Amino acid sequence: AIAVTHTASLVGDDAAYDALFDRLGIRRVHSLPELLDTLAVLGTLGPLGGSRLVSLSCSGGEAAMVADRSRGRGLSFPPFAPDHADQVASALEGRVAVTNPLDYHTFIWGDEARLTGCFKAALGADGPQSTPAPFDAALLVLDFPADGLDRSRWWPTLDAFSEACAATSTPGVVAASLAENLPEEARARSAKLGLAACGDIDTALSALEAAAVWGEQTGNPMSLPDQPNEAGPGCTALPEYESKRRLGAAGVAVPAGGPVPAGEAAAAADRLGYPVVVKTVDAVHKTDTDGVVVGIEDPEEVAAAARRLAGDNETVMVESCVTGAVAELLVSVRSAPPVGMLLTIGAGGTLAELLDDTVSLLLPASADDVRQALRGLRIWPMLAGHRGRPAAAVEAVVGVIDALGALVRDDRSIIEIEINPLIVTNEAAVAADALMLLAEPPGHG
Repeated sequence: AIAVTHTASLVGDDAAYDALFDRLGIRRVHSLPELLDTLAVLGTLGPLGGSRLVSLSCSGGEAAMVADRSRGRGLSFPPFAPDHADQVASALEGRVAVTNPLDYHTFIWGDEARLTGCFKAALGADGPQSTPAPFDAALLVLDFPADGLDRSRWWPTLDAFSEACAATSTPGVVAASLAENLPEEARARSAKLGLAACGDIDTALSALEAAAVWGEQTGNPMSLPDQPNEAGPGCTALPEYESKRRLGAAGVAVPAGGPVPAGEAAAAADRLGYPVVVKTVDAVHKTDTDGVVVGIEDPEEVAAAARRLAGDNETVMVESCVTGAVAELLVSVRSAPPVGMLLTIGAGGTLAELLDDTVSLLLPASADDVRQALRGLRIWPMLAGHRGRPAAAVEAVVGVIDALGALVRDDRSIIEIEINPLIVTNEAAVAADALMLLAEPPGHG
């Protein structure tokens, strides 16, 4: 029965474990090389003070790869401050465009003194002692020749990087573009120099992200998630109007209106004021079955819609139409045993499955947690006021989620609540459609 919701088709059980791991500071990896390199970085560097990185390589292609592969990660490559950039440019004789990631070119290749000067300048060795370090860690991309070839001109780069990291107390990571380009000899030498070594750029970035998250969470109190509500032998889906009645009692804004006999639909619309929405009371996903008519402006259209949508019980829903939408969201809370109560926030409405834009976290979730989750959605620019348009009432969304959390804690029979869409205007967040699933007690039926 739980598969009737949009959330069930968008968010699997794996999302609950992801949310649990995020909450507990557990890093999830997706390959054995990533596991080993992450352990190497965490064991060598420990937690980082932040996520600001500088990347050093002698190739524009490698610099571009670092920039591209870091997208979507919780890492940043901030530009050099003007005075800092001047120091780096001076170390490179004004022959290089100073950017981060930095391509320091090959004209100083093999010259350990010049390489050391370049790397020290990049890591801020010449900056004022009173200012904080410009970067939380440094990444050196270094591809060694194959076995049997002369590697003598590569070791000065590694040694220079080590000296610069030591002089600036900057944690350092060495990585190759491909794992086969970082021989065991280079890994061993990096370890002796106090550097962490990773097989490739992706595993290095993943490991650095893990170290940054570890640093961010160090000292923060850890809270366990709420226990999941027990599903029982089965579940019952409440009608939309009953789901909304419970939501309204919990403090969630819902449209005015409700179920009425089909013959009284026009009169109900007149009392509510136009425009109105007329819905069937039978279907779950009404837009999929042509079971809803939105934005009706006159009583004759209401009566015609009611005649078409009335089921065997000759009843329809007539509600005020929510206008002024900035965005439509999907918001749900569902029991995800054995992990907890999983909150999912995402793009909603008829395009929910198509956009597949969701974020999940476990209850209890603070207001800041919810705001951060909203900012992680691809549709966040719409909520924030894209191109000068009115911003959505984000705090109203936060309030809805807080009310849902309280509702499932107070009523342990609720195993899922889904609001889709939650229509967000610049003043309010209104549950335009809702579904609630209740656990059936033992012996039911």
